[in-house]
Amino acid sequence: MNWFLKSACIREVLPRIYLELALVSCHRFIQKRVQMSDLLRLSKMIRGIAEPLCAAYTCAYLARVGHSIDPN
Repeated sequence: MNWFLKSACIREVLPRIYLELALVSCHRFIQKRVQMSDLLRLSKMIRGIAEPLCAAYTCAYLARVGHSIDPN
């Protein structure tokens, strides 16, 4: 639980999004399943990335992580 709280302290948008996306699959140890609200919150955070190429790569990584969690 400590790592989830430490990731909330990161002020820069891009490293925080990547760290939370990397840790989103670890939520299953705390909760029964990953909440879709977490993925929706991260997708809204991606809108804050100003550079289009970084936003596209981050969106693709979000899609990959989301598909690995729930392939439907």
